[in-house]
Amino acid sequence: MIRFVPVLLLMACSVQAGEPHPLSEFRSVRCEGSYPHHLQGVCTDERETIFWSFTTQLVKTGLTGTVLKQVPVANHHGDLCYQDGKVYVAVNLGKFNDPQGNADSWVYVYNANDLSLLAKHNTPQVTHGAGGIAFHGDKFLVVGGLPAGMDENYTYEYDQDFTFVQKHVLPSGHTLMGIQTATFADGHWWFGCYGEPKILLKADESLAKVQRYEFDCSLGIVPIRNGRFLVGRGTSSKEGCTGRLVLADADEKCGLIVRPSATVGFRQSENSIEILVGDQPVAEYIFRDDEILRPYFRHLRTLSGVQVTRNHPPVKGQDRDDHATMHPGLWVAFGDLNGADFWRNRAQVRHIGFVETPHGDVGSGAFAVRNAYEADGRAICTEDCEITISVQPAGYLLTWESTFRSDQDAFTFGDQEEMGLGVRVATPLSVVKGGQITDSEGRKNEPQVWGRQAAWCQYGGTIDGQQVGVVLMPDVQNFRRSWFHARDYGVLVANPFGQNAFTKGEKSKVMVQKGETFRLGFGVLIYGIPFGEAVDIAAAYRAYLEK
Repeated sequence: MIRFVPVLLLMACSVQAGEPHPLSEFRSVRCEGSYPHHLQGVCTDERETIFWSFTTQLVKTGLTGTVLKQVPVANHHGDLCYQDGKVYVAVNLGKFNDPQGNADSWVYVYNANDLSLLAKHNTPQVTHGAGGIAFHGDKFLVVGGLPAGMDENYTYEYDQDFTFVQKHVLPSGHTLMGIQTATFADGHWWFGCYGEPKILLKADESLAKVQRYEFDCSLGIVPIRNGRFLVGRGTSSKEGCTGRLVLADADEKCGLIVRPSATVGFRQSENSIEILVGDQPVAEYIFRDDEILRPYFRHLRTLSGVQVTRNHPPVKGQDRDDHATMHPGLWVAFGDLNGADFWRNRAQVRHIGFVETPHGDVGSGAFAVRNAYEADGRAICTEDCEITISVQPAGYLLTWESTFRSDQDAFTFGDQEEMGLGVRVATPLSVVKGGQITDSEGRKNEPQVWGRQAAWCQYGGTIDGQQVGVVLMPDVQNFRRSWFHARDYGVLVANPFGQNAFTKGEKSKVMVQKGETFRLGFGVLIYGIPFGEAVDIAAAYRAYLEK
């Protein structure tokens, strides 16, 4: 069974010119470029444009995150909102969270077309620093900082001329440094706060009743439609700060739940299936090849399109061309199955047909195949594989579960290095080109990882400013833990069969009796994130095991 499963990295309740675009066109998206200071807030024009506040830079992008306009602004620009062709930004030029109230709070107004500054409105009532703003009905609500130790928050109401109306006391309980972001949607006010964990506050329209959740929308929250939101995420490193938006759905228990947004689809041809997430091809499953006599995946890519497996066939002058027909991308193969060598294409795995035809939906898709293992003119066994695809913000997880059976004779798996699930990474990711192998025990690269058992092992590096890689995760329900056949030139194999090959111990055999079944399962995480973000592989592994 091959299964692409989502990786939530990871909350307790985790689950983007021309004619105007409807709100439903907004989806998870990454803002192009990096900036000197971190993301403070986001808003949209509800049609085709996103506005991003990066503290000292105001940025306007299209739906795909391409920058349309960028202007430097005063420090500190915070969260923002859109209203009637203008962008309103909460600004503090003084001290945040000062008990003596030494803030210098303003609302700056920009033209949404060219980001030119139109007006400045002083809001001295926001005594601890204006940090966010929202509009609803005929009023603006400004939120901001708060001294330590306070068990309530304050919101400040202004009319459309920014005449102060009143201060509201929000019975929220303590939040770290007050409220950072604000919006109004579906009959409620929504406020994002810092903290560990970060807090989401949801208040009724009168601001009298407040619900509190553990959810991070401290860098921005934008309503789309029918209980769906865009939620800000960002990174900060010495290379710069980035911003992105992920889709989230309203939830009674969790407040908001981050959810996969892209539809998984398939394009089938005579000998292969192309797998797409949205419009992005992420892999190709080849089930019939005259040269490579077994099914395999090639050209695995991250959700942003970065290829993480070697070109197949290898490109002369660009790729190492060793093992060209043995290492096509991602595969399961056996150098010794009943004495036949399927790894080196000396026997054939024949595609019989589809047990389950390819079908996709939002965030997930699936298909299943049946293969026949044949050598010297006779069948050894059959293999049933189910393939399921699910998508998550950091990438996708491919799990491979195969069930082997023969109704004719018993068959035996032997003991070699070349057995199990293998991947050949893109040439720039190989250790010899600057990449790195790491396993669940903290060991690194071939000298430490080769021949060792581990819960998981990853091969990754940096391409085009992104951290990308592949993580192999053997299922704990397999008959034995896997050893890892890891090579600095770019190959990684999870192998539960090689007892003698890796330890020089007793040579092992795994015999499957006639009529019995034998199951193998593996997970493969394909990830791609901006430089400076962290991939929580341990959490991804737990999510895979809980599938």
